[in-house]
Amino acid sequence: MMKKVLLILLMLLPLLAVAQTKQQGVVKTRGRIVNGRLQRGEGLAGAIVKVAGRQPVMSQGAKGYFSFPVMGESYRVEKVTKQGYQLLNPDDCRSYAFSRDTLSLVMETPEQQQADLVAAERKIRRNLQHQLEQKEDEIERLHDVTRQQKDSLLRLLYQQQTDNERLISDMAKRFATLDYDQLDDYYREVSCLIEDGLLTRADSMLRSRGDVQAQVATQLHRGKAIEEQAKKTDMATLTNVFSKVVEEIYTSIDSKDLLELVTNINNYRIVDEGGFPEESMRTTGNIGAKGSCVIPLDLESNVVWLHKFLFNLDSYTVSDTVKECSAKVKSDTSKYVNR
Repeated sequence: MMKKVLLILLMLLPLLAVAQTKQQGVVKTRGRIVNGRLQRGEGLAGAIVKVAGRQPVMSQGAKGYFSFPVMGESYRVEKVTKQGYQLLNPDDCRSYAFSRDTLSLVMETPEQQQADLVAAERKIRRNLQHQLEQKEDEIERLHDVTRQQKDSLLRLLYQQQTDNERLISDMAKRFATLDYDQLDDYYREVSCLIEDGLLTRADSMLRSRGDVQAQVATQLHRGKAIEEQAKKTDMATLTNVFSKVVEEIYTSIDSKDLLELVTNINNYRIVDEGGFPEESMRTTGNIGAKGSCVIPLDLESNVVWLHKFLFNLDSYTVSDTVKECSAKVKSDTSKYVNR
């Protein structure tokens, strides 16, 4: 008899463990960046969280905490309500995998959401206008450039401003709905770029947590497009563009030699291309807060390949420093790589 009771208890243990699994959560307002510093959101008590198949639960206390039992490996949040508030992101009502991490549900009053959106758009527009005026002045101060060439540069500048206008609404919405309590340094950098009016760079960073391999392919495609556009552009514009970007280029090639290449752009074409790490010697992996990253399978082999690609060296011996770096990369990333 005792054996039967013991057997039944052993069979029930997994069920009891599942029944006692609880998902912890919090209902709160969003964290913000105020004067360059993080201002954390406040907990909201009295919010009702409806989970599929469960009785609604209410957030409690100054922190807005709540919890509910989870049967299985996932659950679905169907609705979150609190008088005078609404979810900052309606997509938070969705399915989730059970996690030991706290589920954060962010709510704001409609008035606060609208105020945040207007403030974000105003700041972006002001910074863009300030940048436009600075660049206009820079163009007007250019020496040894004809009026026609200056007007051509101004037209390009105004086209960039038009492109930025298309991004303002979308970027302001993203900026106004980010919960900085949950963000890492990566996204805080995004917010700084937005505040500074650098919308294209910010938008690129926000999208960069997708498929890294696809991003590499996109950049190669853009490189070819830039080559074709450069061949159609007049020499004055090319020279002025070169003078703007040359200070951002780190190379052992003299700037005069680079300028000579630019002025003879029609005599060149892209005959080979590659990335570092090399395509067959790299993989990707999601490294925590850093997101999706390109990872060399073996840094030593990549360095040897690079010297072959750039200098046509059939034999190259890597330094001890490269070997140490290769071992460090492997140690830090091996558990993340996608094989």
